[in-house]
Amino acid sequence: MSKRRKKLDVSIIFSIRLLSISRKFNDPNLHFYVAEENGYPASFGSYALLDKTAFLNNVFTPKEHRGKGLAKTLCRKMLCDAQQEGAVQSVLVASQMGHPLYLKMGYRDVSKMWVFTKQA
Repeated sequence: MSKRRKKLDVSIIFSIRLLSISRKFNDPNLHFYVAEENGYPASFGSYALLDKTAFLNNVFTPKEHRGKGLAKTLCRKMLCDAQQEGAVQSVLVASQMGHPLYLKMGYRDVSKMWVFTKQA
């Protein structure tokens, strides 16, 4: 007998809140979000709104919280909020890990990015 994994209703499991850190930077174009699971931070991300373009940044979910749809829901919340503030497009730089998620969300590759590190 095979066990099926139950699809989780992420709207019940976690909540997303806008962090007040934006005020500390004194820039209304910066927006920081945290997804909480059972009252603890489980995923986070941010976006900057510049000239009607939302730049998604630093979306991250720790290993123990992955596979629950947190980053996807967090990104959708940020994009919805950005659109309400006037964004008509969005861009991001994806890591190898996040790349498949963003493709599923409708993003497409427009360029490759090279990362250089200093050798010790």
